[in-house]
This record gives sequence, structure tokens and C-alpha cells, in this order.
Amino acid sequence: MFKPSVIAAMFLCVPLWAAAQMANREAFGVDEHNNAYYLETDNMTRKGYVVYAWQQVNRLRENEINARSTREKIEFDCNFKKYRIMWSMAYTEQDGQGVQLLSEAVSNPSWRPILPDSLSAKMLSFACVHVFRPK
Repeated sequence: MFKPSVIAAMFLCVPLWAAAQMANREAFGVDEHNNAYYLETDNMTRKGYVVYAWQQVNRLRENEINARSTREKIEFDCNFKKYRIMWSMAYTEQDGQGVQLLSEAVSNPSWRPILPDSLSAKMLSFACVHVFRPK
């Protein structure tokens, strides 16, 4: 059986982990529905001119599956200025907290164009500069 001090330590670690997750992301603004968009910065990778990143979206209101946040694996094509979503997860609370409602690969992910002055344009620019900069 766990000692009370061990159980208390485990509960203290959860907020620390969540704070660490939030510290390793870059905010990009809100859309027309006031949903906030972020990119996780510590796990971006690339292959050629394609950057792989995780996007987080905190929703002002629940969507059709009662999710308040999503986390999606995105591919940004830095050469041809387009993106596509490869994997999607949805949660009942903001910042990927609460019950996970969904975790699945996107079937037939299609490339979407990046519109000038859009949130996706800001994210593409940041992602491409972030992974190509000297370490």
C-alpha cells in the first residue's frame, strides 16, 4: 500500500508536469471564435523541408464532441507553404487536461494552403525558423 506522503508527492507532480508542458510552447493568438493556438517548441523535428510539430488549441466553448482542447500533430511544408494534420487528440479540459475523448490518425490527410497573415502562416514561419536555426 502507498504511504500518504507518496500519494501526496504524486499529486504534486501532476501540476508541475502540466506547467512544464505549458512552458514549452509558443502562443500564436486566437481565431474568430476566441480559440487560443499554441505550438509545442521542445519536440519539433524536420525531414528535408517538412517540419513536424504538435499544435495545441484551447477552445472557448466545447466543440461537437464536448472537447475544450485539442492536440494535433502537424506537418508544415516550409518550401511550398502548406500544412496538414496527421494525428488528433481531444480532451474535456483546456491544456490537454481532463478525460481524453479522442486519439486517432487522420484518414487521408490533405495538404492545406497557408493563407497570408493567418494564424497558420505565423505558425509555419515560427516552426520553419525554429528547427532550421543553429543550435
